[in-house]
Amino acid sequence: MLIPRDGISGGIFVSYIQAQALYESGEDIKICFIHEQHLPKITTLKLSVPMCLYQDEVVAQHRYDVVIATWWETLYDAMHINAERVIYFCQSDERRFYPVDDVNRIWVQNTYIHKDIGVITEARWIQKLLQKDFGLTVEYAPNGIDLKRFNPSVPPLKPKENKLRILIEGPGDVPFKRVDLAFRVANKFDDIEVWYVSATDFVDASWRFTERFVKVPYYEMPKIYRSCDILLKLSTVEGFFGPPLEMMACGGTALVSNVTGHEEYIKDGYNALVVPMDDQEAAESKLRELINNEPLRLRLCANGIKTAQKLAWQRQTPKFREAVHEIVAKVPITSYYTKTRILLDGYNKETILKANKILKIFESIKSIRFVKWSLNILHKLYIWKKKKITKSKTTSLKFLFLRYKLNQLSSVLYSKYSYPEDFSVKLPPGNIAFAGQPEYFKVVYFDPIADGYGYEFPINSYDLRNLQDLPAFIEQHKIKSVIVFRPEFFADYIHILKYLKKLEIVLIGYSTEPIPHDGQITFHYDQLTRLRNLLKAKGLPYDMLVHMDRSSLRTLRYFGFNKIVTFPLPTSRKLYYPIPDCKKKYDVLFLGRSTEYREYMMSKIKQKLNVLHISHGLPWEEKNQVINESHIVLNLHNEPYPNFENRALQALFAGANLVSEQLSGGYLTANKHYYLANTPEKILSTCEKILDGRLPKLQPPDLQQFTMEAFLRKFGYSLPS
Repeated sequence: MLIPRDGISGGIFVSYIQAQALYESGEDIKICFIHEQHLPKITTLKLSVPMCLYQDEVVAQHRYDVVIATWWETLYDAMHINAERVIYFCQSDERRFYPVDDVNRIWVQNTYIHKDIGVITEARWIQKLLQKDFGLTVEYAPNGIDLKRFNPSVPPLKPKENKLRILIEGPGDVPFKRVDLAFRVANKFDDIEVWYVSATDFVDASWRFTERFVKVPYYEMPKIYRSCDILLKLSTVEGFFGPPLEMMACGGTALVSNVTGHEEYIKDGYNALVVPMDDQEAAESKLRELINNEPLRLRLCANGIKTAQKLAWQRQTPKFREAVHEIVAKVPITSYYTKTRILLDGYNKETILKANKILKIFESIKSIRFVKWSLNILHKLYIWKKKKITKSKTTSLKFLFLRYKLNQLSSVLYSKYSYPEDFSVKLPPGNIAFAGQPEYFKVVYFDPIADGYGYEFPINSYDLRNLQDLPAFIEQHKIKSVIVFRPEFFADYIHILKYLKKLEIVLIGYSTEPIPHDGQITFHYDQLTRLRNLLKAKGLPYDMLVHMDRSSLRTLRYFGFNKIVTFPLPTSRKLYYPIPDCKKKYDVLFLGRSTEYREYMMSKIKQKLNVLHISHGLPWEEKNQVINESHIVLNLHNEPYPNFENRALQALFAGANLVSEQLSGGYLTANKHYYLANTPEKILSTCEKILDGRLPKLQPPDLQQFTMEAFLRKFGYSLPS
């Protein structure tokens, strides 16, 4: 059983209990710590179950029938244990632990999509969620309570006095625990005492309490429960919801929110009182009722003891063992473990562990191109010599491990984000300002400027202070609408956008960076970085955001971009067009900076064909000329992930033969509008066939749909005559 580390956590404690029970029932089981360097001394429980360290297990390659993960990160670690089956002991919908725009939610989501991994959970609501939304095999094994430790005969830490004592429990710096809300409710009452227990040192200056306890050992908690009358627990995320049950077992009662998991054993008005989540007024009212109504309080306490007695651990732990055997019977053997290992003599265990995790990246990608590219990097990192890894190399290892974490998304995640795009925002008649970096985007908005109704407001990404001049620019040119390229640039200048909204200026943000696609199999760190940057634009007062690639629409909606549509970066008809009778000078043209990946993709054609590769510095006025002078224009992605590059449209506007890797977005059709080539060998053979006349000329799509005029018409703009 994999456990992240020893600590004060309900989830870790429950895992200890279940592991010990399995061991006592005769199962051959170990507890394996992921992040500990030495075996910890467990003080919360008396455990006889054997323990080990994860890095030792990975290196030793011991074989197991089952490996049990107990937290979403440990499910990834389980893939490196030599086991026939993987079981996930899922104690909550762990996506809820993170904000909606936190990338960790994607990593958690990935743990729910493997149908050949069995799941055990402690709560019915989790079981129903994973079965309905993800089609998983999920067994139910509810939590319990140690009645020898938690019972009304435990001596209190401090005897109760005349004032009622309210206990608030939970880390104050974890938002979903709603500790701040509990204090706002409790501090409304003067004739009570408030005790506070937390696993962290965080305390807000506004909180008033009589006693405070930090990092309390598990065996000391019954004394605190026995010293208090009412547990005030208003969480918005829970799994089984343990503290109220512990309070009941010790003779107290609880006021809780209707968080998922409370229904496992809490009955409103029978053994506790329940209020809606985040309803401070209701919580104050119910707490007042508990304080003033002693008969009600005593009845709830008596029924709480009865509830706890039905949930003793000795009744519950056999259900977990049964669940393990049920999964073994239902789920076929599907070993995620790989026998391909890196054994580096002279390296320490931690280094070997990291190396093998990186190797797992290469195997999970299942692409020869990626494998060769990645193994080349690994060769450079280790040099296959007996010496320690330098600091810079360790950093590179962490970078590759991040890619290992982001390996797959389920279409289930996006099912509710598949509604039609809505171009309901209308651009009023009049002048339009285009705010962007001229070196990248002038070719996009060139036509409106040339036709006299567009005005360029240049942005320097290295010095954004000139954004403060935008209001004066708007007034000078009588601008009615502003289209901002790279809308995240305004994150620190939101006051400028708010001022423009007061002037009734329509604001459109145009997102132009490649980010993760819907259901993408592997992520590149570059995509993740760009997504993080774009999230800065989410709270800015744009009337609408436009993203350049339809393939990421549902991803963006998932991350909270509600007012968003897609449109590929427009191309200028005035800058890109066929030049009649233009003499061909080059077999293949590639316009774009050099990267290791691109050089690998061009390695064959650069050896055999007349290739012109211009990395940077070509003025946009000259680009059309060199495109027309080339038989073929090659389009390659910046890094090995799909994208829709503007240079592909520019080539088609100029009448060129376009050879490209797979383009995303669905705007162009492979082998109908462009020749598809995804490997160096395929690129070479395709180019040779085009040059020899063995491939027919492809017909371009309706290019008018990719112009700035078409984009503006989408928003109801009336072009000046």
